[in-house]
This record gives sequence, structure tokens and C-alpha cells, in this order.
Amino acid sequence: VPGIKYVIDAGLARMNRYSVRAKVEQLQIEKISQAAAKQRAGRCGRVSNGICVRLYSEQDFDGRPEFTEPEILRSSLASVILRMAALKLGDVTEFPFIEAPSSRLIADGYLLLQELGAVDVNRQITDTGLQLAKLPLDPRVGRMILAAKHENCLNEILIIASVLSMQDPRERPMDKREAADNAHSKFVAEGSDFMSYLKIWDWYDSSLKTKKSNKDLLNQCHANFLSFLRLKEWRELHGQIKQITDEMEFKCNVEPANFEQIHKSLLAGLLGNIGFKDGDNDSYAGARGIRFYVAPGSGLKKTRPKWVIAAELVDTSKLYARCVAKIEPDWIEPLARGLTESQYSDPRWDRKMGMVNAWERVSLYGLTIIPKRRVHYGLINPKESREIFIREALGNGEFDTRAAFFVANERLIAEVEELEHKARRQDVLVDEHQLFVFYDSKIPADIFNAASFEAWREGAEKLKPKLLYLTREDLMRHGADAITAVQFPETLLLLQLGRSDAPVANNSKDNRDEGVAPTNVLIPLKYRFEPSHVLDGVTATVPLALLNQLDPTPTEWLVPGMLREKLTYLIKALPKTFRRVCVPVPEFVTGFLEHSTTPLPNSTNDATKQLTKLASEQVIANPTRGEGLKVSASQTPSAWMGEGWGEGVAYNKTLLDSLAAYIQHKTTLKISKDDWVLSEIPVHHLMNFSIVDDAGRELAMGRDWRALQKQLGQAAQLTFRNTSPDIEKTNLKQWDFGDLPQTLSFERDGLKVTGYPALEDNIDAVSVKLFDTAREAAMNHRQGVCRLMRFELKEQIKQLEKSLPNFNQYALSLRTIMSPDDLREDMLTAIADRAFIGEDDLPRTNADFMKLKARARTRLPAVSEAIARQAQAIASEYQLLMTQQTKMPATVNRLKKDVEQQVQLLVYKNCFTQTPWEYLQNIPRYLKALRLRIEKHPAAPDRDGKNAASVSVIWQKWQDKTNQLQASASLITPALQDYRWLIEELRVSLFAQELKTPFPVSIKRLEKTWAEINH
Repeated sequence: VPGIKYVIDAGLARMNRYSVRAKVEQLQIEKISQAAAKQRAGRCGRVSNGICVRLYSEQDFDGRPEFTEPEILRSSLASVILRMAALKLGDVTEFPFIEAPSSRLIADGYLLLQELGAVDVNRQITDTGLQLAKLPLDPRVGRMILAAKHENCLNEILIIASVLSMQDPRERPMDKREAADNAHSKFVAEGSDFMSYLKIWDWYDSSLKTKKSNKDLLNQCHANFLSFLRLKEWRELHGQIKQITDEMEFKCNVEPANFEQIHKSLLAGLLGNIGFKDGDNDSYAGARGIRFYVAPGSGLKKTRPKWVIAAELVDTSKLYARCVAKIEPDWIEPLARGLTESQYSDPRWDRKMGMVNAWERVSLYGLTIIPKRRVHYGLINPKESREIFIREALGNGEFDTRAAFFVANERLIAEVEELEHKARRQDVLVDEHQLFVFYDSKIPADIFNAASFEAWREGAEKLKPKLLYLTREDLMRHGADAITAVQFPETLLLLQLGRSDAPVANNSKDNRDEGVAPTNVLIPLKYRFEPSHVLDGVTATVPLALLNQLDPTPTEWLVPGMLREKLTYLIKALPKTFRRVCVPVPEFVTGFLEHSTTPLPNSTNDATKQLTKLASEQVIANPTRGEGLKVSASQTPSAWMGEGWGEGVAYNKTLLDSLAAYIQHKTTLKISKDDWVLSEIPVHHLMNFSIVDDAGRELAMGRDWRALQKQLGQAAQLTFRNTSPDIEKTNLKQWDFGDLPQTLSFERDGLKVTGYPALEDNIDAVSVKLFDTAREAAMNHRQGVCRLMRFELKEQIKQLEKSLPNFNQYALSLRTIMSPDDLREDMLTAIADRAFIGEDDLPRTNADFMKLKARARTRLPAVSEAIARQAQAIASEYQLLMTQQTKMPATVNRLKKDVEQQVQLLVYKNCFTQTPWEYLQNIPRYLKALRLRIEKHPAAPDRDGKNAASVSVIWQKWQDKTNQLQASASLITPALQDYRWLIEELRVSLFAQELKTPFPVSIKRLEKTWAEINH
């Protein structure tokens, strides 16, 4: 070079090498050869002497190779192999190269040509290969052009192909990178660097047409950091390629191509350059296990799409993808047929499609392009598909067919499975393998789906109709004679209660039997043996409308076949003191069963013998003792023995009560329900209840009847009303609706049910409603009668509201507890209940109501005077007690707490209505006893504390019991309600003896009474 006097040789150069393993170009810095070093020295001193300064030692120079490695040994040979094949120069491995490439390079070249479809598996050139050979381009670029012909985007691909075959026309000087990036930003296309080339092409084409001069065009190129010479070279190269494609009769597209057309064409030549973003970092997983990064100058550097292709992968400091575009994975498989690999998993029977399907995972060069696709597995693996078809479709019953054999076999299998669920054992029905063997021996080897099976079956059954029918012997490992309808009945008989079991009002102790005879209801049962399942055990299906009407007591006895196991568990769940006297347990259980078996009234000797035999076989047919047994004379032995389990159950005797009584009878040890530890009782020892609506839809399910009543009791009442006969009336203010029957029976969904008509208090009017329990009906009817009577005697009531004796005086004293208006309404309600009804029978006819009205009119003044007098006494004692409380020292916190709690239980909002009449008159005495207790406390605090502790224990027992009953929606009995007032009398006896009690009271007497209540 003229004028060059000095050369500095660093001894390094960036060398282009092709990696056979990674299939990428490598531009790594390497030491140059001796020949290259000499060539660098020759750059100076052409016209005069020059000096070359080498930055490495002479020893290093002598150790370097003499010549640079030939390019054929460090480049991809795909183009060479394709050209030689097109020219028919024979096998590449036998060609006399001066320096022959390695077999690995040759094999790699063939693999690339196979990827492009240029050669077949036998390394013979294809029609596609012959077309590629006509294009003087890299085979991958040529393959893009061939694909563009089919995708109808040849115009765009020719532009891109020509620029990919030369150096990028964009310039990015080291000292002006930011300016270059800003200038190039207007050419950036969304989602594709390839589309940026089209924008540059359009800009240059427009600039050529509008240029003022060549210098002006050159300045525009420099301003946009584009190489004028490379742009000119691009157009010339494009013209040459266009001329070749015209000669090959390729037609250019008239309409502009879209993004998908262009990139599908590019993808056809760049299948080895795809990448998948599989993490949160910047790298992509590439073909054959490589990882690469998007080059910094790419427009996709920030967006980082999921799938990309790259024009080239170059290994410099990192493996970079240059000229990148996003793609859809669905585009890959159609272009890569023959190159993809498929893996199949989870072959399974598809009942709806009638075939065996599997999940297919499709990958290309180790990249999963289709992670999960449903395919027909029968064509892929007929043998395995046949096994799955027989095992799942025929063996497991997952087959939609109208074939008679299948229906008969399923029915027979269901019968045997039902025996297993009832007996709670899984060794009756044969396993799947035996069913497989049965069908496998009869079905031909080429049957693997529903269509082929049905075609074969129709012909086979014409020759042998019973060919595929199973028999009971085929299905059962052993006999199941012990599993009978007596042990495991299909229905359970429950009583539809017809009596009121609760006080009809809070201020009355009346608990009269309404005299309604109970009726029987058969409840269907279902069995299941699956310990981890919610339906494990026996399930009773109960209509919602009967939820409040049925007595669940017999369900504690389950069914005869499950009773022995439950009894065994109950005995083992006892404390050791009781458990040790119930041994040996099997014999003790047998004794209980025999003791609890009662022959049928009017039954034959044979029936009696059968019952005794059942007991000796450890099966119970009638889990009661003789006491209290209620059986109608129409009952037959057949009904008793299984068609309605529960008919013989004594409904007032629970299983725990019966077992406790038997233990006491045998051992003299007295036991209560609380002695059993049942917190971990297996769920199949409890009856499961499924509550369903009229359409059979399940509304709730559980093993606690009281909890279900609490959850759905109101819904059951509404459902009962909505389908009841037309008896209900609203907006009533006088008895003009006729007589109200005690009960009303009607049909509901095939069941005979009983309703209880009663009045309902709506405050401003009265309604006639039909209730589903006698208890609710009695409570609401009393309130409704009182309200109707207030309408009848409205003048008297209005006068009474204005003239309650001394009302303002005691209302002022009780103002901290309730407002005057609340107190007045509470007193009027209590007066109405006592004066209008009292101890009289509730009316159900207009005549009875009028008689009650006449008596009420005469009783009203006396009752009003009595309640006013009680209110005055309560207010006076309350005021004195409050005054006494303010004088209590701060050190008696326990006493303060006791007094406050007791006062809140005696005087509260609506206390006149809620307190029974006979106890209301005692409230002043109880308040006075509290006052006297406060006065006595300083003289004997220890005695007060001791007595308070004794009362607290008794009170807590009562409180716990009532809380337990309320939580389970159970009835609080009258005896339990009376016991609460016995505790108040005990307080008077202990803390204020001078006030005296109406009868003897002591801690010992209350403990005895408590034991009787809980027995």
C-alpha cells in the first residue's frame, strides 16, 4: 500500500469456523499462521523500506502453523455437496480434494440438505435439490425462495434473500453508535428484523425515484447510516436472483404478503435456527441443546417473544442470534415432516370417541414444538390399544353400546358389587384380570376400537348368540349366601312423629300429647364399601319435606349386617373400668343381640325360630327388648325380616341406651352416654343421610341428623308449605276461616305425609299456616291465638296500654334494662298469654274461640293487676339491689361477677314473656336473696365462696347440657327447664335462708335430680 511505512502486527485475527456439533458459525479470536503474519508485514515497504513491529515473541512465531487452514476444512459443506450432486461429480467422499474435509463435515452437510429436502435418506438429490442447485445461494436461502413460491410471497422473500447473501447495509460506527441506533429506529418492524429489511428497501427505492442527484442520494444514505455501496450491491444481487427465478418460471405475488406467509417461507430454510424461551432469563433454548441470546442490535431484544427464528447463529463472546423474528410453533411441524420425533404417553380409552387415545409430544432437534396433542393410539400401537380396549371398555364397563350382552354383564357385575358393599369386603367379585382373560379369549387380535368390535360382534353373535355373556360363576370368587336381604335391607322404616315433644310456650309448663298417631315411612338405603369415601357405609335418602317430621333414633342401629361390628367398637371405646367386664367381647355382643331379639306378635313359630337363629348367627333382626315395642297386628314376618328394617325398633330407645342398660343388667355397673369416647368413631358406624329435593337433587349430606335439621329445617318447612293442600290463609283479624283440624294428611311425591295446621302471629295480622312438626305448630298456634284475641278485645287492650297501674314508676326503675315501650309490649304480651289462654286448651273452632274470649274478658283485669304488681315488686327489688351493688368494695370481684351474671339471667328484655308464669312471682325473692348475700358477705366470705363454688359446678353442668342440645338442634326437655329454677331455689337456701324456699332444697337433692334427668 503506497505510503505505509509501519505495520503493527498483534498476531491475532477473528477466524470464521463452522461447528459441526452445534451447527453454528464461530467467530473466535485466534492466533494467525506464519503465512498470514508475513502477509501483514508485506503491507508496508511497497515503494521503499518499511518496518513491521510484532507484538509477540519470535519463539511464538516459530511455533505457529506455516499456513492458514483451508476454508473447506472449516466451513459447512452443504453448498459444495449440492453443487457436486447437481453436476453429477460422484460421491463427495471419493472426490480427490487437495485437502479432503473430514467425514463429520460431509455427514453434517448431508444432514442440512436432508433438512431442506434437497437430498433423500439415501443421499440422492431430489427435485427440490435440483431447483436449489440452480440458485447460486446458500441452500438455506434458496429453500426460502422455493417456499415463497408456494406461500405466494416471492416479491418479499427475494428482497430478504438477496440481503441475507451479502453484508448488512446498515452501518454502526464505534464512535456513533447512539446516532446510528436513532437513525435505524425508523426501520424497526414489530416482531421481525427481516421486515426491517423490507422497510429499508422501500426507503431506498423511494429515494432513488426522488433523488436530485447522486450526491444527494449519497448524503441521505450517510444521514441514515446506510452504506450506499451495499445498497447498490443489494439491488444488483436482487436483480440477478430475480432473473434466475424468472427463468425458473416462478411468478411473483400481486398482492402484498402478510407476516405469516413471509415467515413461514423463512422458516422453511431456517428450521435449525429456531429457539424457545424457557425461563425468565434472556437466553433461548435452541436446536440440539444449544442456548443463544438475541443480538444487541435486534428489534426483538426488549420484547423477547416465546418462539423465534434467526437468520444466523454466530458464536463470538456469546452465542448470538442475528436477524431475529417471532414465529408460532404451529408453523413448524408442517415444514419439518420427516425431521420431527414423536413420543406417546398416557394411552387411555376414550368412551365418547370409541377408541384408545394418547398424548403425543412432538419435538424438533430436541425442542418440543407440540407439548400435548390427542392422537388415535390404535394405529400407532394396535396390540397395546387392544389390551386397553378390552380392559377399560369391556372390563370396566366404559363402553357406549346397545349390545344385549354388555347390558346383561353390567347388571350382573352390579349385583355382585352390591354384595361386596353390603358385606364390606372386596373378595367376592373377580378382579379385572379375570374379566380381561374372558374377553381376550374370544375377541380377535385385530380388534382395538369400538367400530371394529361392533362390526365383528354382529357377525359373531349370529353364529353364537351367548358368546360374550358372563355367568355368576365367572364373576364370583366364592359364594355369598350369608349376605341376605335380612342383614342388608333395601329400606329403613322410620316413624313420622305425630306428637309435640316440647312446651307449647315459654311461660307455660303445658306439654300435652296431641294424640296424633305416628305413621311409618320407608326410606331407601344404599351401601358402599370405600373407607376413604364420604359415602362409606350405609346412606339413607331422605326427602327434604320429611326432615323435620321423622324420628332418627332407629338409624343408630344401622342395619342388622353392620350392627355387630358397631357394637364391638362401642364396647372397645368404653373406659377400661367398663370394658374389662365386657369380655370376651364377641360373646358379650352375641349375648346383647340375643337379649335384644323379640319375636313378632302373632308370628308363626317358624318366624320366631328364624329370629332366634339370626341372633345365634350374630345377626340382629329386631334391636330392641320387649319393653315399649309398638308393632301393628298387620305386620308380617316377611316385612319384619327385611322389607322394612326398623319396624320393630323401639323408637324411644337409642342404641347407647340399650347397650348401657344391658351392661348394667349383666354387670351392675351404671353407665351413661357420656362415658363413651366416640370422637374417633369410624364414619361407617354412623348412618349417612342424603337430603334431597323434589327433583332428587342432593341439598346436603352428613351423619348428624340434628345438624342437618339446623341447616335445612327452615327450607324443609317452606318446601312442606309450598306443596301442601290449599288450607293456608293470610291477613286475618277475626276467626272467620272455619275450623282448624289437628292434623292434615295428604300425598306428596307418592308419600303419605302429615301436616299440622296452626295460627301464626304476623304482628299486624294472623295467618293460617301448615307446619311440618307438631311442636312448631303448637308454639305458633298459641301466639297466633293470643294475637287474634287482642284484635277481638282491641278496646280493652287499648285502654290497658294507657292505664297499666304505676307503669311510669317501675318503667323508670328498669330503664337501664329495657325502654318503656319495650317494657309495655312485653307486659301486654305476658298479660294476653295468661289472661286469654292460661291453662286452657287451645281453640280450633270458632265456638271454642268465642268461649275462650268470654273467659278472657273476665280474667283480663285480675291478670293485668297481678303482672303490674309483679313488675312493681321486681323494679323495687332491682333498684335496692343496684344500690347495694354500688356499695360493694373493689376487692370482691368474684362476688360482683356472680351477682351481675345472675341479675342478667333474671331481669332482661322480654323477661315477662320468657319467664314461666309460676316462676315469675319468685323473681323479687331471688333478687332480694342476692341483696342479702351481698350484705352477709363481709361477715363470712369463706362460706360464701364455698357455697358459690358448689352452685357453680351444678350451674355449669346445666349450662353445658343446654348448650349441647341447642348446638345439635335438639329439644330442651321440661325437666331440664325446671332444673334451672331449682338452682335459683338452691341459691336462696344457701345465701338467704331467712327467705325460705317452697320445698326442701340441697346440693345433694339437686345432684340426685340431675342423675334422674340424664338417665
